[in-house]
Parts: sequence; C-alpha cells; structure tokens
Amino acid sequence: MLDAIANVTEAMWLPFKDGSAKHAWKLHVHFDFDLFLPGDVELSDARNSGKSNEKQVLRARLAKDRCYVMDRWYGQFKLFNDINAKASSYVCRVKENSVFEVEQERLLSDEALKAGKAGVVRDVVVRMGIKSKPAAKPDHPMRIVVIEA
Repeated sequence: MLDAIANVTEAMWLPFKDGSAKHAWKLHVHFDFDLFLPGDVELSDARNSGKSNEKQVLRARLAKDRCYVMDRWYGQFKLFNDINAKASSYVCRVKENSVFEVEQERLLSDEALKAGKAGVVRDVVVRMGIKSKPAAKPDHPMRIVVIEA
C-alpha cells in the first residue's frame, strides 16, 4: 500500500515537455479467471518508457502456466519468447501485414466453416520473424487463427 501511495504521489508531479505538471498513472492488472480476481497489480507513471513501459512491466511479472491475452502493441517476438520460456502461452492480435512461413495448414471442420459471422477462416502453424535479426526472431512456432470480422 505504501509503495502504491508513493507511486501515485510521484506520478502526480511528472512534468510535460512544456514544464507543466502531468497528473497521470497506469494501473497494470493481471486478472485471475479461476478466482475472478486481480492476481497482481502494479501502478506506474503514464510515460510508458523505462520502468513504466507496459511490455517491461508485463515481462517482469511473467509466471508459469498462464495465458496472456494482449493487443497488437504487445506484439514483440522477444516478449513472446519470454512468455514461452516461462511455460505459459499467449494470445495476441497481430498486424495483417505480418510476414510468416507456413509450417502446417490445419484443416477446418465443416462446422467451423459453416459458423458464418466472425467464423474461423484459416488456422495455421507458422514461423514468424523471417526478416528479423537472429536475436529478435521467435524461438518457437506460432499458431495463427484468422477470423472473419
């Protein structure tokens, strides 16, 4: 509690580039769906840089046997590798122009194809990061599920 109060107080006085005070902070919450409660909470300033960078905050709190659900801003191969190394999984929306190499095309059932609205239209296991530097490539295959939305 005292740490949270200190972080809120510090965030209250962050200056903008023009020197005016910035009154903002971010609350990072890991939600436990088994208990329907927050499992871990961290308060940071709103700059989204340094120790308040959302990817860094998440990376510092990764745990085993979790499923992390993220939007595409979190789409970073190093973060995916870190999650995979913790024996956890992730679901992340990716950009439509993502480059990948198909390793396995998974057949869709007739039921899936008949689903209609927001149905699955493709399910593949891929290698991503083909054009990335070796140190920035994913170290595991990924599954891409394309839905019609």
